[in-house]
Amino acid sequence: MGLSVKNAELERRVRELAARRGLGITKALRLAVDNELARDERPRRNLEVMRDAVREIQHRFAARGGLASMAEFDAETYGADGLPR
Repeated sequence: MGLSVKNAELERRVRELAARRGLGITKALRLAVDNELARDERPRRNLEVMRDAVREIQHRFAARGGLASMAEFDAETYGADGLPR
């Protein structure tokens, strides 16, 4: 299978990456593409971590019987000075 690059600047940069890393052109392209694909996955993983944290908080509140009102939520969340605990 082949790939034809018809952009002189891109070719120059791929060759530069290959030279800096001591790689062949194909491995340099593979490295660059793999890194970009991994970058695309990070936000998705971060979102999953945040969702898991929120679910854990929800379970903890549910185990305590939840909160009866918004006033109780405010009392749990904010101190007498109005700042978050």
